[in-house]
Parts: sequence; structure tokens; C-alpha cells
Amino acid sequence: MKKLMWIVCLVLVAAASYVYITRYDRAYEQEVMRQVVEHVERTYGTSEPIVVKSYYNDKHRAKDKRYAVAVRADVLPLKQNQYMTYRLRDGQVIELYVIDENGLPNAER
Repeated sequence: MKKLMWIVCLVLVAAASYVYITRYDRAYEQEVMRQVVEHVERTYGTSEPIVVKSYYNDKHRAKDKRYAVAVRADVLPLKQNQYMTYRLRDGQVIELYVIDENGLPNAER
């Protein structure tokens, strides 16, 4: 009976940890999106419509390298199906590279 109680407690702690970590990551992702949109509007001027997509790269360990944002706007010098990717480094928005629409993830996480 004690073993069963320990297993249940461990499962509950693991589930709570997963929910906390996932919620924190979503909040960080939203913060990255907000800062990138502000950066694009400040740098290039406002544009309608602006398309912002999350571009999660799970190959990196550091959180600021995992979360990137793909942006397509009329003011950016891009082709029709291209996005410019941005991410944060030490709280500053940095421009990464141009990515084709086919390179973006198909589904939201």
C-alpha cells in the first residue's frame, strides 16, 4: 500500500511539474512574439497584415535559442512565401535568416 501511495505521489508531482514548465514556456513564447512584433514595427514601420508564426527549434538546450518567431510583412524585403526569423538573445531581438514557408512547422505545439 505504501508503494502505491509513493507511486501516485510521484506521478502527481511529475504531472504538476510538466504543467508548470509548459505554461512558463508558453508565456515566454508569447513574450518573444510580442517583442519581435514591436521590433519589426519600430524598425520597418507598421504594416498590415503582419503574419507571425511560432518557430520552435527543439535541437537547442537554451530556451532563448529554442523559441524563434517567423514574420512575414509587406514592409520586409521578402518573396511571397518567405518569412524572416527572429529570436531573443539577452533580451534583445536578433534577426536570424529567411526561411521558406515549407520549412515552418505544420502544426502548433
